[in-house]
Amino acid sequence: MKIIIYLLVILVLYSIYLFLPLYRATRKSAVLQAQTTAYEQLSSNSDMKILVLGDSTGVGTGAGNPKDSTAGRLGRDYPNADIENISQNGLRLDGAVQKLENIKNEKFDLILIQIGANDITHFTKSKDTKERLSKLLNIAEEMSSKIIVLTSGNVGLAPSFKWPISSIITKRTLSVREIFKNEIKLRENVKYVDLYKDRENDIFLTDINKYYADDMFHPSEHGYGVWYAEISKVLYL
Repeated sequence: MKIIIYLLVILVLYSIYLFLPLYRATRKSAVLQAQTTAYEQLSSNSDMKILVLGDSTGVGTGAGNPKDSTAGRLGRDYPNADIENISQNGLRLDGAVQKLENIKNEKFDLILIQIGANDITHFTKSKDTKERLSKLLNIAEEMSSKIIVLTSGNVGLAPSFKWPISSIITKRTLSVREIFKNEIKLRENVKYVDLYKDRENDIFLTDINKYYADDMFHPSEHGYGVWYAEISKVLYL
């Protein structure tokens, strides 16, 4: 009987260890999302049109100041550009397809797409992921001759995930990453920014309080800076 009690206590404690960080992350993420407005820019001397489409990372959740998000950093690099941001917290590939469908007659000099993290964590089927990504890129290529796509880093390494959930999410990240890489390499006008890092090479883990936002899931302004440095490598190609 004592063994059963001990096992139950261990199970309860491990469940708390496993799910309490997720609960806290969910609540803090909701606060961050409510506080964040997607960066947009309207120039009186516009010489370029940029579209940003993404999930909460496209919105810039966690950055604190919208100017430190991906879209905001684009604004710094292209001060005379019009930047339209149709990102939405929680967006998945199917929602991104619909958003582009709604404006598919518009033309842009650059489309930057940050999508896929929610398809990772919500376990979108591989077949659906591939079909939706293909459809999204087909529409995007009709709207622009230059498209940059990124998903996220190694989602499973976010401190809000504990083992074994962390391992499951990392496996999912690798699966979705492979779909993105295989689909994008077939398209001449689409560049893929690979943010995935193994644990030993991930700068986010060297200082989680610096590179992660308070929810320990989204990037902080410094985290977005790391991502944007990778985006910059293909931005001017």
